[in-house]
Amino acid sequence: MLLVGNYAPDNQYSMNGLFRCLGRSLSDLGDPVGTVRPGRFFGNRGPLGKYRAYVDKYVLFPSQLKAAARKYDVVHVVDQGNAMYLESCRGTPSLLTCHDLLPLSASLGEIPEWEVGKSGKVLQQWIKRSIGLASSVACVSRFTLSELRRLVPGAPHAAELVYNGFYSPKVELGEADSLAAISRLGIEPGYVFHIGGNSPYKNKPGLIEIFAALRKRAGFEGSRLVMAGHRPLEPLLAQVKSLGIGASVHVVGEVDDREIAALYTHAAALLFPSLMEGFGLPVIEAMRYGCPVFASDRPPLPEIGADAARCFDPKQPEAAADVIANAWPERNEMREAGNLRAAQFETEVMIEKYRAIYSRLAS
Repeated sequence: MLLVGNYAPDNQYSMNGLFRCLGRSLSDLGDPVGTVRPGRFFGNRGPLGKYRAYVDKYVLFPSQLKAAARKYDVVHVVDQGNAMYLESCRGTPSLLTCHDLLPLSASLGEIPEWEVGKSGKVLQQWIKRSIGLASSVACVSRFTLSELRRLVPGAPHAAELVYNGFYSPKVELGEADSLAAISRLGIEPGYVFHIGGNSPYKNKPGLIEIFAALRKRAGFEGSRLVMAGHRPLEPLLAQVKSLGIGASVHVVGEVDDREIAALYTHAAALLFPSLMEGFGLPVIEAMRYGCPVFASDRPPLPEIGADAARCFDPKQPEAAADVIANAWPERNEMREAGNLRAAQFETEVMIEKYRAIYSRLAS
């Protein structure tokens, strides 16, 4: 198998995590596996950074991939955003993992909060056409599978569900070490936690509104919100200030695996109000570390969280705050249910499903 990864300078946490996880796990099982990804030559910095990166990804890399693909029985492109690389793999059976089609949906005007420029629309149409070149497609949720059928009529009929597993081993931290980790970040246990990027569908403005509404409920006046991941943009910081909750919002930014484990472990709950997701990895990550989950009712989050999560309408901050406040006493039961739910997403389950697809494609 040849695994095709993402452009490293783009710093895509989830995609890089899956790429590394597959390579590591398949190698540990003794499977012959190679890896390749676009190299950084021109880079992605400066005023023309996006277009400089395009040269690395779409001009220089395809010839390298074409030469590499000839040496393998199966090529696995681990991110549907790189579906155009399948053109360089013609003649070799190929698998494409489809995490979500949100950028494509946004480019069609289906997500008003997300404006896509002209070059972005061209890119999404290129991706859409290229998906049909895959021998098979693995979708990470039933919702993503249904969106593939809806938005990409030319997608292979051999599309199936392969839930994401955990991309890295569970970080086992003792109580003292995990407390020290969050202390170094300047926080104390018992906060409401959020982790995510700044894409519009992540709904960070809604996150702030829901948290502000929660603080108005009896018993939640002293609640604190800790935000990890991409640092908030200026409009969000202005929103926090205008709501008068600046002292209660702590931004830690990008964190490593040990810090993430500690943050989940000592959080009172995860608050995840996304408008759309392809899967929602933080939901199962939180459950893995015993953190109760309060998430949006938009698909596929109810599918992933099942009965272990409590869901709310992310567009109704006051009602969402009521859901959280009313279910707060149930958090011990939510932790127990979350542990059981997380066990269904163990890495080994995902790897065996991918190996079965590889075997079928290579035969």
